[in-house]
Amino acid sequence: MNKIMEAVFPSTDYAEYAAAYLQQHVPHIAQVEITPRYPESLWLTGQTPTHFSIYTTAAVSAHNITGRIERPMIAEEILEPKRDQTADLHLLYRAESQKAIQNIITALGGNHVKTWDA
Repeated sequence: MNKIMEAVFPSTDYAEYAAAYLQQHVPHIAQVEITPRYPESLWLTGQTPTHFSIYTTAAVSAHNITGRIERPMIAEEILEPKRDQTADLHLLYRAESQKAIQNIITALGGNHVKTWDA
């Protein structure tokens, strides 16, 4: 019988490592899916985002000039949901591997583990 397991990891990196480890060491895993809970948070790790804050307008001899002031964004300015990089790991597997999979997920940092029949 096939079962589905869902676990929450603190980041997508942890979830990807757990998925790779499970696929290498546990037989009978049919499908693995990783879903970030807040996909917009992933771009924050690769680069320093900028914050566009002020639009100024100056009237110079019948022409309007609009300028944009930009500055690097400080991590504390980013709201908590956009900094949260938790990810869900979904597994489709055969029932005889459930105990091993659950032990590995817990050991690799997964929590809120749920299982149900497929």
